Amino acid sequence: MLNTPKEQLKATYKKYLAQVPEPLCSQFPERRSRDDAIKRHEERSQLNTQLYPTEQEQSNLQTQLEASSSTVNVRKTRTCKKCQQPMKGHPRGACPSTSN
Repeated sequence: MLNTPKEQLKATYKKYLAQVPEPLCSQFPERRSRDDAIKRHEERSQLNTQLYPTEQEQSNLQTQLEASSSTVNVRKTRTCKKCQQPMKGHPRGACPSTSN
C-alpha cells in the first residue's frame, strides 16, 4: 500500500467507489417525519393494554395458591430413636428414659 503509486491508488479508489451503496436515508424515501413519528409513539403509549389473565382471574389464582400452600406437608418433629420422645429438651448424649 505504501509503495503503490498515486495514480494506481486513485484508480482503485474510483473502482470501489462505484460499489459503495447509497446512504440508508436515501433508500427509504417514504419515511415518516420526526414530528409524526413522535405523535404516533405517544398515541401508542397511551393505549391500555389488557392484562392476561384479568385481574379477577389473577386474584382467584392467588387465593387458590394460598389455599394449596397451607396444605403443604408439615415437617414431622424429630424424635429419639430409643424412646420415640421428641428431641426438644432431650440431651444429646444419652436418652434420659433408658438411664432410669
